[in-house]
Amino acid sequence: MNKLKAYLRLARVEHGLMTGLAVMAGYLAVTWSFSWRLALAFLSSFFAEVTLFAFNDVFNIEEDRVNSPERPLVRGDLSKREALVFAASSSLLALLLAAPLGFYPVLLLSIALALGNMYNYYLKRFSLLGNIVVAGLTASSFLYGSLTTGLEIPEKVVLFFVVAFLANTGREIIKGIRDIEGDIRAGICTLACQLGVRQAGFISAVYMALAVLLSFASIRYFTLKAVFAPMLAITDAIFLHAIYSILRDPAPEVAGKLRKTTLLGMLVAIVAFTLP
Repeated sequence: MNKLKAYLRLARVEHGLMTGLAVMAGYLAVTWSFSWRLALAFLSSFFAEVTLFAFNDVFNIEEDRVNSPERPLVRGDLSKREALVFAASSSLLALLLAAPLGFYPVLLLSIALALGNMYNYYLKRFSLLGNIVVAGLTASSFLYGSLTTGLEIPEKVVLFFVVAFLANTGREIIKGIRDIEGDIRAGICTLACQLGVRQAGFISAVYMALAVLLSFASIRYFTLKAVFAPMLAITDAIFLHAIYSILRDPAPEVAGKLRKTTLLGMLVAIVAFTLP
């Protein structure tokens, strides 16, 4: 039972479910129908996310000793070999589930897995580039969902991608502020290390502000505006609070709290994006 809990913590199941939900939003934006393609899109993206988080724990043990001492590899609940086998198996399962969806979904998923592991292993050391890679991978869930329909990607989904990319770039810079101590000890210099937490906080606020501004353009794409608009308002309010907070006090403790609240904001937005 303890082993099962350790694997679940390694997998970060909640993030996989959010990724699957974003894929659903991209799919439903093209065709409002539930089919085997949607099920495979959801499951393949879920296991791809599990793969990347598992490899992240393998490659980032030293940072986690300071930033996240509760992680299963740091605690010794799982061995490095067990985590590697789990990550490789999840990767294979993701690709097998994606295979019936066609060439382009498999290609995008393969690129995402490759870039995600490049980030885990090395790209994290390249400051803003690493933040942009992670944000792009997160936002690409909407594109993946659309591609799995076999139809053309609509303008609506491109907008989802851009808004999610901007918001997540801001969130990733905030993560660098939160993890600055452990990253420096591990020899990793993020934007917070290079420019200082105040400058990094300002840059993250700019990205999040752009996401909030652009999000208003999405209202016109939804039939259920009376439902979508209030949900969007909740998300934007959460991000506006994050902008104010990180500008006022860009401390690692504050950044840690903002990572959690903005994750909730992202969840509300993703659910809203699934509406017709």
